[in-house]
Amino acid sequence: MTEGETSRRELIKSALVSATLIGPFGLLAGCKEDGATGSGLTVVAGKPASFGAAAIAAGKAEIDYWRAAVGQMFKVTGPEGPMYATLAAVSALVVQGDRPKGLRAQPMVATFTLDRGYKPVGDALYSLVKGQESETPLFLQRAGTVDAPTLIAQFN
Repeated sequence: MTEGETSRRELIKSALVSATLIGPFGLLAGCKEDGATGSGLTVVAGKPASFGAAAIAAGKAEIDYWRAAVGQMFKVTGPEGPMYATLAAVSALVVQGDRPKGLRAQPMVATFTLDRGYKPVGDALYSLVKGQESETPLFLQRAGTVDAPTLIAQFN
């Protein structure tokens, strides 16, 4: 990322701080009837934060938040339509040397297993939803076999 660019993590943090400071009615007050705002922020009424944003808002290590969800079901929607996947594992990646400012403290890999009937393409942007929350966009890569299709997300 070049100097002056804003990371997705920084955008999520600023949105959460804004929502906390001005409250949900303050956010909705700036919305037009169709839900759009002049700033490009769209508010989805009635849906809690996405799983990825909730991990940041929880105030604990992101890897611990994801690890607590191992074994839970997620709806994964991508080029091939909606599928259901189980978060099978969350593994820390080895960190060597100093990490650039703005990156997460502990990079990790999340592994999602799918039923045999699903044939995920992978190497694409997917929407991840757990329960009734908002979507978390993730780039997922194909792994596994035909008998055990798997998608992985690398969090740097």
